[in-house]
Amino acid sequence: MSTEYLDKTGLTYLWGKIKSKFQEKLVSGINIKTINNQSVLGSGNISISGGGGTSDYDQLSNRPQVNSVTLTGNKSSADLGVADASHTHTTDDISDVSGVSGHVQIGDIHICYGAVTISATANTYQETQVTLPYTYSSNPVCVASLGNRAAAARTAYATQGSLAGNKIYVGCYSTSARDIYISWMTIGA
Repeated sequence: MSTEYLDKTGLTYLWGKIKSKFQEKLVSGINIKTINNQSVLGSGNISISGGGGTSDYDQLSNRPQVNSVTLTGNKSSADLGVADASHTHTTDDISDVSGVSGHVQIGDIHICYGAVTISATANTYQETQVTLPYTYSSNPVCVASLGNRAAAARTAYATQGSLAGNKIYVGCYSTSARDIYISWMTIGA
């Protein structure tokens, strides 16, 4: 061992080297944090409670809503203004759908879709002209489907006919006088 460490300066230097290898004494709130002002030093368990949370749903702020109805208690679909998972419609449930339409483009293919209401006369074919939201460069494929499958409505059709590239005829045949709802679609370039 070198004699340089035996004087006061040498011992101070050596003590500093030894001390640097060990952790300082922990002092709660000075060099180690506390939890809810309780020291974490020592043995045993620290019980943590409070913290601003709640296990009572009714005490929550900003509870979720559906159609502006706060979700509390046992709400029915009617309470929330939504349809049951399993439900049916009658033709009386369907409102006037005339003029509903849209257009989607997928690559070079254009799809127009929509719905019309035709006030059918008994035992006649009736049709209406529809202006498409897109003008086709050639005749598109046209399809139609009855929106209300009443026994009176026998068939529905959509056709390009001799009209310009942005108009089609949508029609139906009915055995009785009634409103017939028809959805239609055209596909083309």
